[in-house]
Amino acid sequence: MNLKSVIKHLYNKLPFKKEFFSFIKFFIVPPKSLYQHLYFKGVFNVKIDHATKFKMHHLSFIVENEIFWEGLYNGWKKKSIRKTDKISKSDHWNFLLCNKQKALQLNLL
Repeated sequence: MNLKSVIKHLYNKLPFKKEFFSFIKFFIVPPKSLYQHLYFKGVFNVKIDHATKFKMHHLSFIVENEIFWEGLYNGWKKKSIRKTDKISKSDHWNFLLCNKQKALQLNLL
């Protein structure tokens, strides 16, 4: 084993990474060049707005890591997520769901 492999193995064995990173995130979000190396495995909460959140399972991939550190609307695919959120809250989307056959004919779904 080389030194890099040993360090990575030891890092993966560290307990309470999620809790420690959540504490750090409360005060400051490190730059991406640093936080891209600060990953963990486990469940964390993703805030949608002041009253809504959901749980996400972090598998140590970049997508979950960016959402953990930057938030849902500032990380991975932020433009697509914002547009999807806006559409999902609109009356137009409710119409499409209620009229799925018509939406399929118009190639909207």
